[in-house]
Amino acid sequence: MPNRRILVVDDEEGVRKLLHVRLTDCGYDVALADSGAEALRQARCLAPDLVVLDIGMPEMDGFAVCKALRKFCSAPVLFLTANNCLAAEAQSYETGGDDFVAKPFDVERLLLRIQARLRTERTAFVEQTQFRFGNLLIDLHTRTVRYADVEISTTAMEFSLLHELVLLHGGVGTFSHLVERVWNSDLGSKHRRIVQTHLFNLRKKLEAVGCSEFQIVSCVGIGYRAKADWGELARSGEA
Repeated sequence: MPNRRILVVDDEEGVRKLLHVRLTDCGYDVALADSGAEALRQARCLAPDLVVLDIGMPEMDGFAVCKALRKFCSAPVLFLTANNCLAAEAQSYETGGDDFVAKPFDVERLLLRIQARLRTERTAFVEQTQFRFGNLLIDLHTRTVRYADVEISTTAMEFSLLHELVLLHGGVGTFSHLVERVWNSDLGSKHRRIVQTHLFNLRKKLEAVGCSEFQIVSCVGIGYRAKADWGELARSGEA
């Protein structure tokens, strides 16, 4: 499984360096941003699994960043702030945050909070059996794909690749990762062409019914990712 991606957003260089070192030591892929605008750019490119976000940044504070993030990103947001008061904590949750840690913080305790949040998110996401993106419904239990009232016929391999791209939650599935997860083997030099063929066919089927809410995007030379509105991902059974 690919390393979990964490985006650290803080205008204090010392905080960014500290978290980069410790999170990397723990096996996470870490991206850094020193401003709200850079955070949004990175989030769109990387599809992080969790965001550590400082509230007290100039120009665009953490609350504004979180509101903007929630338009396209459902990753948990853990706020950092030097303003340790009830009003700030309440506002952090109201704007879409998931956790709140006051500065100065104990980095080891912060790591435990991050690990717990990622564990909870992964369990809930993997146990989910239906995923809806606008008019597109992907049902893992029945292994069916429907767009509006039209069922899209998929082969076993096409559906398995689609399933894996959904579980990556917008992250990049490398050729080797997709082969390992779908075929449970190493197909050697053939693996790129096989993956490319199946996903090319699946992409054409989605385009044929006019599906724009969920797109399979090629990352040249690396693999593929699913482009969708993850922030509006609807879970089966939710009101």
